[in-house]
Amino acid sequence: MSVIEYSAERHIQVIAEENYEHGFKDGKSAGISEGIIGSIAILKKAGKDDATIMEWISEQYNLSLDQVEKYLLKLMESKIMANNDQSMTSTNELYFYSKEYLDEQERLRVIEDNIVHERIQNKRIKELTEHNKALKKEHAELLASINAKKQLLKTNGIEK
Repeated sequence: MSVIEYSAERHIQVIAEENYEHGFKDGKSAGISEGIIGSIAILKKAGKDDATIMEWISEQYNLSLDQVEKYLLKLMESKIMANNDQSMTSTNELYFYSKEYLDEQERLRVIEDNIVHERIQNKRIKELTEHNKALKKEHAELLASINAKKQLLKTNGIEK
């Protein structure tokens, strides 16, 4: 076990003990949420990437990676809405990571909006191109008609 992993595990224990002291009968389960948040903070600060952190949480709590992802999303949503002050450090870390998550979601929304806008523009360009072709064809027909009439006038001797 690395120093980083030990620090993260110790954070889980400390939070569990604090929760137990505050009247929770099962301090460990009450501290899991805060422990995971603190562990994420410690592992992030140690430079671990998201995949490594997810795998570590998966191993510690015997969960699949999908379960970890769903749990973390629910945890972020519940913590943001609960406005819980039990652990300021953990809550601040959660806010930081949830803000990153929300920023990423906003970035993806902007990209999706740009794709939709580009598709609309491409459709409009196609429509305008078709309209332009029709106008060019009409213009060519009108020129041919004018030239035919000029030729007719010329043959009849009316035009000088």
